[in-house]
Amino acid sequence: HKESKHESVKYQCDQCDFIATRPGNLKAHKKSKHEGVQYPCNQCDFVAVRSETLKRHKGSKHGGVRYLCDQCDHIATQAGNLKRHKKSKHEGVRYPCDQCGYVATQAGKLKTHKRSIHEGVRYPCDQCDFVAMQSETLKRHKESKHEGLRYLCDQCDHIVTQAGNLKR
Repeated sequence: HKESKHESVKYQCDQCDFIATRPGNLKAHKKSKHEGVQYPCNQCDFVAVRSETLKRHKGSKHGGVRYLCDQCDHIATQAGNLKRHKKSKHEGVRYPCDQCGYVATQAGKLKTHKRSIHEGVRYPCDQCDFVAMQSETLKRHKESKHEGLRYLCDQCDHIVTQAGNLKR
């Protein structure tokens, strides 16, 4: 933790501009981006770049393990997610931005807010003029606009470009 967060130890990819804060992350990056190594789920469209991530995905999405909130009807697939839910929804834990009036319910959301709003971090698409404020938004853009990724409704012929849109 100290090296990656406080001492600015970085690991540069020798094949592109990617910089990791841990050697394992650099290794996973190289395997997925430069060697094409991926771990697809055999039960859905999820694709991981690490075997551990696929294992965690299968356990939480397909393994039947559920963590029930004892204060409402929320169901989490991981213990850490239930803990985060309770802190933000029932204990009122908030993370205020020290530069504006924004208040987050999760520490990670505050970090994302600061990087995109106050530090001006942007994620440009390398295939068109699209620029995202978050890396996940750029990933979804590329999948739907450039990779032709589509999700088919299992009850009709409806097709969407983002899996979350099937729930609506």
